[in-house]
Parts: sequence; structure tokens; C-alpha cells
Amino acid sequence: MKKIILSVLTLMLGTVIVAQTNSSTVTQNGTDLLSTALQIGSLNVSIQDQLGVLNEAHVTQFGNRNYAKQDQRDSDKGYFIVNMATIFQNGDDNKAWQTQTNEANTAHANQLGDFNESTQLQTGWSTLAEVFQDGDNNKAWQTQHGTAAIAYINQYGNYNEATQDQNSGSKYNKATSNQIGNSNTSFQTQDGNATWGVSNYNLEIVYQNGNNNYAVQYQDNAAGGAGSANLANINQGGNDNYANQYQIGDANDAYTGQWADDNRSRTIQLGDDNKATTTQYVDDNHSLTYQLGNGNTSSTQQKGFWYYGGSNNMSVTAQVGDDNNATTKQFGWSNMSGTLQIGDDNTSTTFQSGIANMSGTLQVGNGNTSYTDQGYGSSIPAIMNVSITSQFGDDNTASTYQDGFLNMSGTLQVGFDNMATTTQDGTGNFALTGQFGDYHNSIVNQVGTSNVSLVGQFNGLPN
Repeated sequence: MKKIILSVLTLMLGTVIVAQTNSSTVTQNGTDLLSTALQIGSLNVSIQDQLGVLNEAHVTQFGNRNYAKQDQRDSDKGYFIVNMATIFQNGDDNKAWQTQTNEANTAHANQLGDFNESTQLQTGWSTLAEVFQDGDNNKAWQTQHGTAAIAYINQYGNYNEATQDQNSGSKYNKATSNQIGNSNTSFQTQDGNATWGVSNYNLEIVYQNGNNNYAVQYQDNAAGGAGSANLANINQGGNDNYANQYQIGDANDAYTGQWADDNRSRTIQLGDDNKATTTQYVDDNHSLTYQLGNGNTSSTQQKGFWYYGGSNNMSVTAQVGDDNNATTKQFGWSNMSGTLQIGDDNTSTTFQSGIANMSGTLQVGNGNTSYTDQGYGSSIPAIMNVSITSQFGDDNTASTYQDGFLNMSGTLQVGFDNMATTTQDGTGNFALTGQFGDYHNSIVNQVGTSNVSLVGQFNGLPN
């Protein structure tokens, strides 16, 4: 009875198609196959090819010169779980391709507008892929080779492009891309190709609201290990922003927020349980965060003052080791901050407020603590401050505070358990502190103008 009904429906639809010079081709080989095609307009093409059991395909086209192709190939593993594919096109010159092999896959493509393109390839098992396009000249690609993968692409505007790859060796991964505006680009990859490894329960999120934004996300497992429970989140609100997130390992968390124009951010996480947060406000900020190890935390915030009309902040944070903590905040124009921590349990905090500030901070060893504050939170911006802090041994502590104009501070500690504190409040101050041995303690406080301080201490004695 079902076949009779389908035959009548096909005959009726075929009459409509011929009358409007549309073309519909259906090829079926198997049992319990279902396909429907509705075309209203001119020169629309629908091709449906089904092989296997329990496949279901639907095409609906309103407009002219639209193209839809569905190819379903059941793996015939005996599970008898239906593959579902639907294409809806309302406009002119839209194109959609859907290919499904294996079983229990679902693909939906909705195109509203003109000259949109959508490609969905599913060779895994129990995957879900959805594309929604509202506008013109948008392009979307989804590839799913894993198991129980979920992928969503939503495009509102014109000339947006989104690519999602969920490859073999990955399970229960989810990728979401939302693009609002024009000429935005998003690449999302969830891999599991390393030898004897898996990549499970990972999540990638991209949100772009503006024009000409570019986002890249990559998640993979290490060789011989797992890559599970990673979270990558990019939020771009503005124009011409670039964000890149790269994660290999377990339970890594990366967030990038860009709310302005021409910001650049890159986050690399290699290891487990690392967390990196980058937020950029106003324009022309640059940030790089590199984490190699486990349990590292990095927070970078770059924001320009509204009365300056912009900012050109640059921040580089590298953590090689375990359980390191780095915090960087920069307000103003042309601030630069570089933080490198090689070892375990190191802590670095840098605050900069004003114009043309620079800060270093290199820590090689374990348990070192560095704090640098250059006019942070002051109502009057600090200008041309420079602070460099280097600690090579273990358990060293360095604190530097500068408020005013044209201040400079050094602080080099090579050894163990050294402590240096420098406070400068005024204009034209200079302080240099070096401590090469162990258990040294240096405190310098300068309040006023044109002050100079030099401190030596080379070979210390144990306390």
C-alpha cells in the first residue's frame, strides 16, 4: 500500500515538475525507502539516490535554478536504524549536497536567499548535522566521520563561510558555529587520528557578529592517549578580528572574547586541565597564550580607555610546566607584556594602565612569584614605565609597583628564596636590583622625582 501511495505521489509531483521545467531523479534499491521531492519554480534539479534499508530523503525547492542532491548508502550492519536527510531551499541558485553512509545519521539543510551552498558528508554512526543559511552567497561544509557527533552551522548575512570536520576516532563531540554579518569565516576541527588514541566529549563554539571576522578551532588527542572534555569558545563582536584556538589533551578550557575591530588572539594548549581566558576590548590588541603541561591557568585582558579612542596592546604568555598561574591586564595604548614560566607552581601577575608601558617577567624554576603593577587603576595614566623581572631559581619573590611618568625598574634574582620589593611613586625614578645567591632580601621605596637606586648582593649565606 505504501508503494502505491508513493507511486501516485511521484506521478503528481512529476506532472508539476514537467510543467515548470524542473527535473527530479529518484533511484531506490532496497526496502522501506522513502523519498519526496517538491519543486515550485523553474529549472530546479533534485537528485535522490538511496541504497539499503530504512533511508528517508526529502527535498523542497521554491525558486529558480536550485540544485539538491542526496546520496544515502546504508552500511547494512543489521541495526536497521533510519538515515534522515532533508533539504529546503527558498530562493534562487542555491546548491545543497548530502551524503550518508552507515546508519542512524541525520542531516538537515535550510537555505533562504540566493547563491547559498551547503555540503554535508556523514560516514560515521548516529551523527547529526544541521545547516541554516539566511542571506546570499553563504557557504557551509560539514564532515562527520566519527560516532554520535553533533554539528550546527547558522549563517545570517552574506558571503559567510563555515567549515566543520569531525573525523574518525572521535565520539560524542559537538561543534557550533553562528555567524551574523558579512564575510565571516569559521573553521572547526575535532580530530581523533593519533595512534591508539580517542577524542571524546569535546565542544567547540564560535559566535561571530560583525564583518570579516576569522575563527579557527582545533581539538585532538595526543599519540597513545585521549583528548576528552576539551572546551573551545570564541566570541567575536566587531570587524576584522582573528582568533585561533588549538587544544591537544584532556579537560582544557579556552575562551576568547573580542569586542571591537582588528584584534588578534591565539591560544595553544598542549596537556591536561589547562585554562586560558583572553578578552580584548577596543581596537588593535594582540595576544598569544601558550600552555605546555598540566593545570596551568592564564588570564589576559586588554582594553583601551574610551578617551584615548583605541589601544595597541600586546601580550605574550608562555607556560611550560605544571600548575602555573599568569594574569595580565593592560589598559591604554601600546602596552607590552611578556610572561614566561618554565617550571611548576609559578605565579605571575602584571597590571598596566596608561600609555607605552612595558613589562617582562621570566621565571625559570619552581614556586616563584612575580607581581608587577604600573599605575593600574589610577585615574591619571602612567606613561613610559618599564619593568623587567627575572627569576631563575626556586621560591623567589619579586614585587614591583610604579606610578607616575618615565619610571624604570630592574630586579634580577638568580638563586633560591630571594625577595625583592620595589615601589616608585613620582617621575623619572630608576631602580635596579640584582641578587645572585640565596636568601637575599631587598626593599626599595622611592617617592618624589628624579630618584636613582642601585642594589647589588651577589653571594648570599643561608639563613
